[in-house]
Amino acid sequence: MKEVKEWLYSTITEDATFQSLTGATSTDKKMYEISPPEKVELPYVVYQMSSGPILPETVIVEHPMEFYTLHIFATSSLVAENIFNRIVDLVHNQTNVELTNWKFLRATIGSQNDLVEIDSKSRRRIFHKTMMIQISSILRK
Repeated sequence: MKEVKEWLYSTITEDATFQSLTGATSTDKKMYEISPPEKVELPYVVYQMSSGPILPETVIVEHPMEFYTLHIFATSSLVAENIFNRIVDLVHNQTNVELTNWKFLRATIGSQNDLVEIDSKSRRRIFHKTMMIQISSILRK
């Protein structure tokens, strides 16, 4: 849902600590939906809705929950872990969040994974953390 997705994006990208950890600027928030632009510098976050209702915004329906998957990419495990922890601080256990047309009762962090990948061109290691965010009890105001 657009409002929930916008809340998640702005909650993370408008945070000064997240901006400092990622090197975000006013023109590059370092958080991209589905995939990053070409030649973007690490670290950054990629996010997408991984499950939820596929409905137009004009439909008046209450949604039980939506899930968002976030992927954190960095050149060190410490940076990836710091970004992960900051997102947890910002989002986990947020309750009774009021949006323009909707409200939701809780946001929680679900599963997480740690991966190490090798960049095929530079042969450098890329640390990749994934996390699942669950937004539950989304209600029409």
